[in-house]
Amino acid sequence: MSEVLNEILNVQGLSVEYPGFTLGPCSFSMKRGEILAAAGESGSGKTTLARALSRLLEEDAAVAGEVVIAGSSLYEKKEEEVRRIRMELFSISEFGRMAESLHEAERAAPGNAD
Repeated sequence: MSEVLNEILNVQGLSVEYPGFTLGPCSFSMKRGEILAAAGESGSGKTTLARALSRLLEEDAAVAGEVVIAGSSLYEKKEEEVRRIRMELFSISEFGRMAESLHEAERAAPGNAD
């Protein structure tokens, strides 16, 4: 399989601006079988990045750069096609909340002193 066909996501110079917040620019790519994770402090732009990659940003967001999924530009696709891509390719998990819950359960376990 060629390198181009193996690449399912290519992000080049993506930046998103809201009033009072700017993300990026950022560039990265993802091949079939890879998993992409975004980690950072609260307010660092993880949700904004996920929304930009799934074209679910607020109307007042200014987007620059390019997001190519399976060989074509995400921001040039019709909404119907974007919805299909979201259903087939994306899964967004908020691990931080899960980790907090696990930490609370661990602290509450018998024999664990805080």
